[in-house]
Amino acid sequence: MGSRLLKSLVSARSLALLLLATCDHDRVPTAAVQPPVPPPVAPAAAQSALTPSPAILIGAGNIARCDGTKDEATALLLDAHPDATVFTAGDNIRGNASLTDFTSCYGPSWGRHKARTRPSAGDNDYKTSGAAGYFSYFGAVAGNPSQGYYSYDLGAWHIMVLNSNIAVTAGSAQEQWLRAELATNALQRVRALRAANA
Repeated sequence: MGSRLLKSLVSARSLALLLLATCDHDRVPTAAVQPPVPPPVAPAAAQSALTPSPAILIGAGNIARCDGTKDEATALLLDAHPDATVFTAGDNIRGNASLTDFTSCYGPSWGRHKARTRPSAGDNDYKTSGAAGYFSYFGAVAGNPSQGYYSYDLGAWHIMVLNSNIAVTAGSAQEQWLRAELATNALQRVRALRAANA
């Protein structure tokens, strides 16, 4: 019986609180209650201006040959995406990989996108000692010539370009650099690019 009485008291108290909270006979509403006004919505054109466009990364490896024209066909694809960042995945030039090869063979096709290119070196690019033609052609954007690995930010992404032509074993300078990059950029979206040597 005690349990039944307790339940009745709790129910009565809840009903009394509900009535106190909802009944206020001393006051009459002075104004109609207005629903909250939603914030203004910008027109679609203004919204798209406020939303950053996605980062586009486009590229390939095994790119240019002095004795072929297929590199021109792929360069036309790059032409169609003028806002994209171009990457190379190594073996930028077939031939002796000299600066002359880069200027004469890579230059007329993919070279027209050089200002927006982030290169990586492949084993063919190392046909000259220390990939001298590659580093001379691309300059500082290709990283330190004694390393060939570097990183950059692209939109919300942190891109790390690795060099598969130098030591990447545990404890190597490149491995230590990569670990530091990953630790420093842990909250960003990350991608690593490297040439796959045959």
